[in-house]
Amino acid sequence: MSRPLIFDLWPTVMDRMDLANRILLTQKYPEFRGTDQRCSAKATTVEITTNSVKINNTSFYVEKYESGEHMEVFQDGGKSKAVVLKTTVPLREAKKKLFGTILKRRSGILKVKNLSVLGDLNFPPNLKLCVQNLKVARPYCDFQEDDMIKQIRTSTLYNDLQKVLTADSFPLESLEMDYNFSVRLDAPAKTVVLVGQAFGIEASDIHRIHVKNCNMNWMNVIDLVGRWRMVQPEIGRHYSLETGRGDGLLDISQLLKCLREEGRILSLPTTCTHMVSLFRSIAKKCSTSPWKLAKMRMEWTNM
Repeated sequence: MSRPLIFDLWPTVMDRMDLANRILLTQKYPEFRGTDQRCSAKATTVEITTNSVKINNTSFYVEKYESGEHMEVFQDGGKSKAVVLKTTVPLREAKKKLFGTILKRRSGILKVKNLSVLGDLNFPPNLKLCVQNLKVARPYCDFQEDDMIKQIRTSTLYNDLQKVLTADSFPLESLEMDYNFSVRLDAPAKTVVLVGQAFGIEASDIHRIHVKNCNMNWMNVIDLVGRWRMVQPEIGRHYSLETGRGDGLLDISQLLKCLREEGRILSLPTTCTHMVSLFRSIAKKCSTSPWKLAKMRMEWTNM
């Protein structure tokens, strides 16, 4: 008499489970950890901070164990939930272990659509990720920091990405960096999002650059446009500046037309009086006030 087919269903089941639920399962039932590590892993969103790791709609925290259960799950009534893991080991070591448990897989590669690292990069060794969109930020910022330090930090970031990300991750769909980093010519992404500063973007080879919370004044913006025209970027290059103040929108092609009509596209005025006069003239042609124009979000595309 033939025996029925013996087949382990758990790898198939876990392979189709949400990654956060798999981690919850393995925390409660350690015997499933081996199966979990052998299965492929993917997530839509992973956000890593100094205090937590969020996978899709589930946030994991580590606390010192004092009483009660070693794991508590809280749900806010919607789809989001928080998991508190209590431990007796030092918190720093426990957080590092949690980070490694989530990201480091024994088999296959962790595939993440949107990865955010809000803190210093400290990936486990031999980690491999397949990422589409990456956001990197630090919990603190020194606005007086020298730009050379930012460039060194950015170079280190690029080197770390080359080690951690798989070859098919490049170029990234988007790479967002906060004020602690600077723009470089060889950014490994189709779109780069910066915060605060826009200096030097006209000399980069990046196809699309967007600057959030741009703190440049309107005189520097006009100067930037002039320098951008001098380098003659290829068709399709797109840059945008967003001040975060006001909801206006000005197409730079319109601004360039006004500059050309003023005869100042290659030789911008240097005195403040001439600059104010030029700006008022542009504002009049654009049917807006010069002060509202100075606060507008500015976008331009080389047509």
